[in-house]
Amino acid sequence: MKTTLIFFFLAIFLVSSPALAEKPDWAGKGKPSVEQKKAHNSAMEAKESIRNDVEEEREKGEKVKTEKEMKLKKQGDEVKGLEKQKAKKSEQVQKELDKGSEQGQEARETRKKWWRFWGE
Repeated sequence: MKTTLIFFFLAIFLVSSPALAEKPDWAGKGKPSVEQKKAHNSAMEAKESIRNDVEEEREKGEKVKTEKEMKLKKQGDEVKGLEKQKAKKSEQVQKELDKGSEQGQEARETRKKWWRFWGE
């Protein structure tokens, strides 16, 4: 019985506590004045103009981005040309492979150029 009463009073306290809270300062003051409405409208217009500016900048950024993608695509075409040239060079017969000892010939076949720092 005591536990039921404790739970009952606890439930009433939890339910009634928001009703006993103080009102905020801004609550219950009525409608805003004409000046407040004008200030609010001007603030909203400024916010909208900022949004429009941001959208314009974003569109410019996308335009620049597409231009960069076009340039990269052109560079990709140039890379394909370099790959073709590299394939042709690898097909060409090297004149010096026949000369020298067998050990030197093997070294020339497997060597890499000194200016190529990455593995290709």
